[in-house]
Amino acid sequence: TYAAQFQAALYGQLARTIFAEYSGTSSLSYYADFDGATDNSRLIWNGVGRLTNAYTWGTFSGIGTNTGYTPFRTPWQESYRSIMRCNTLLNNIHKTPISDGTKEQYVAEARFLRAYYYYHMFRLYGGLPLLGEQVFTAFDYPEVPRSSVEDVVNYLVSELSEAGRILPDDQTGLNYGRPTSGAALALKAKILFIAASPLY
Repeated sequence: TYAAQFQAALYGQLARTIFAEYSGTSSLSYYADFDGATDNSRLIWNGVGRLTNAYTWGTFSGIGTNTGYTPFRTPWQESYRSIMRCNTLLNNIHKTPISDGTKEQYVAEARFLRAYYYYHMFRLYGGLPLLGEQVFTAFDYPEVPRSSVEDVVNYLVSELSEAGRILPDDQTGLNYGRPTSGAALALKAKILFIAASPLY
């Protein structure tokens, strides 16, 4: 069905948004640049070069950062595109001729994925504009205020708690690799762990 195809496409965006290597495509793998200057540093084959370049170019400085720098801009853009796709499914799933059980499953997975995208931005930016269930068109210019770190954490914890209540303990067969209740609880724990840091 079209609903199944659209829901499956939510996963296709994961590779572009989060897992792609530094290659000019949108990616959250740019964490190498940021963590390289902290106790969380991890050495990868070209990470030192990227960090050095970022500082040399003035991307990082004592007075701020260059918001046009791709590692800052593209994670924001791609994550919100993905969040909008999740919201589109959540706003329209009730119109589809599929079983109530399948609808519930799709909704839980979409809420998990939406929280997952927010989580990666939360690591980068702290407080974020939370869209809720809103869907905007290409002609909208929404002014959504930035929520506090506390509000973002509370929202994500609530979303993941609800998704974890519905998601199965295991995903088998063709569903293998989709989120489980354990994945939702693990992500919730990770968010709470980060939020407990004095850095946040």
